[in-house]
Amino acid sequence: MVDVFCSKMEMLVPSIEKYVQASDFKNVTRTVLSVMWALFPIMTSLFIASVRFKKVPELIFNNYWRRFLKNLMLSVFAITFCGGLIYLFVVFPFNIQEKVDSDFINRGTAGLKAMSHSRFWLGIIGSLEILSVTIFVWGLIAYIYASVLLIYGLFINFYNLFANKEN
Repeated sequence: MVDVFCSKMEMLVPSIEKYVQASDFKNVTRTVLSVMWALFPIMTSLFIASVRFKKVPELIFNNYWRRFLKNLMLSVFAITFCGGLIYLFVVFPFNIQEKVDSDFINRGTAGLKAMSHSRFWLGIIGSLEILSVTIFVWGLIAYIYASVLLIYGLFINFYNLFANKEN
């Protein structure tokens, strides 16, 4: 049953297989990362529920459209950045085995080497990776929500500009 579960999770999250290839304890790595990724939707739901979005701020109704372009560009950048980082964590387009076998050491390769040689660091760094993706998903949702509010505020301001015109 565990093997079937892990196989299904590897189909959903391709980065699990890359971590397994570089690990000294392949079955443990496969199981731990599969369980962590299976808990990801639950963690994301709890995180989003605990950090609630506020109602439409009063700032949107008070000439917020003057800063519309700057805020829209920031939202587009944040959405692209968060989406790219989620892609990076889920697909992980690098060969982990090459990084673990190389003699070049930096923070990234040190973390990968620690994960592949120690069960303790597999749990710590693996859980931090899932937490990071949870935060990036929340950021993605928050910036999409902010973009919708931004566009809503622009239309409300234009409506108020033309509807309240007394001439």
